[in-house]
Amino acid sequence: MRILLTLTIVLISQFGFSQNVPSYIPTNGLIGWYPFNGNTNDESGNGYNGILNGPLLDFNRSGSPNSSYSFYGGGDHIKIDTPIVSTVTNEMGVCLWMKIDSLSPGGGIFRKNFINGNQDQNQLYWNSPNENLRIYNYSNSYTTYNIQNPYLWNHLCWNLVDSVSELFINGVSQGVNNVGFPFGSTSGEVFLGGSGGWGYIIGNIDDVGIWDRELTSSEVSMIYNGNCTQYDTIIITDTIQYNDTTTILDTIPYSVTDTIFIDVQLTSTNPLQFQNTIKVYPNPTSDFLQIDCGDISTINGYSIKIINSLGQSVFDEPVSQSPFNIDMNGWNGNGLYFLHLIDGSGNITDIRKIVLE
Repeated sequence: MRILLTLTIVLISQFGFSQNVPSYIPTNGLIGWYPFNGNTNDESGNGYNGILNGPLLDFNRSGSPNSSYSFYGGGDHIKIDTPIVSTVTNEMGVCLWMKIDSLSPGGGIFRKNFINGNQDQNQLYWNSPNENLRIYNYSNSYTTYNIQNPYLWNHLCWNLVDSVSELFINGVSQGVNNVGFPFGSTSGEVFLGGSGGWGYIIGNIDDVGIWDRELTSSEVSMIYNGNCTQYDTIIITDTIQYNDTTTILDTIPYSVTDTIFIDVQLTSTNPLQFQNTIKVYPNPTSDFLQIDCGDISTINGYSIKIINSLGQSVFDEPVSQSPFNIDMNGWNGNGLYFLHLIDGSGNITDIRKIVLE
């Protein structure tokens, strides 16, 4: 007798949700991993989930919706209430992506509170008046770090070993500094976005990782060069005739093109609304890039500039129609390009990565 064999193929595609830690995230010493894919869950498997207090889901640096958290000041923060770092002895590593809004006041980006309530301890802080970063390790003592463009997505990794601190910005070490106060174990909470009298940032935070050890420079580089691709599981079932009944699971890679969404001019925070959204697709592309600027009247004076990985401009035109195509067939060399959205005052409002295959 012929029996039907059910063959189930699991396809993994972009734009979904995964509870797995990405391959570029070191798992040795990993305490918590927060990709913010629709929630504040700890995807490391340790169960140190974040508690949301105000921030809203937003697009991440690749344009995927509901994949980062946007903080709007006024008390917005995410707290990891469980004693997440109680096992830490004398060192800690932290990595995250962040983008500060130009209107943001000073506030904490990441703070690990000591059990005695001293809010100065172990804090990565946005210093609004001077548009730079500070690392605090005890009251009124800090190290200052300049950041080239805080209003775009930037990657920060911070190592703290005893009283020695090292900050990496976009994969590059900013030097080793003695912050003057030994780091020690604590069962205090972790805050993202601000806390207490230190102020609350306006901006975005994504892909937060916390380790009970310092990260090596090669690990920092690997994390920085990793991507924020999300995954979904698509199940396709087929049947063939055979002599038994069983289920076979197979996993194969399946890639789809991406559409980049660029929000322009925030008009409301509750609900989250923007004056316009620009769509860029497909990405990756092999020939043409389509730019849909939506309501072009809202971006009067804007322009789009694309540079290659050598910093050379390959396209620079004002936005005068919508939609329009950019012919990439004559460009020399496949690889990574950077699309800059520039407002009427000449300010870069967003930068996105474009891949030419």
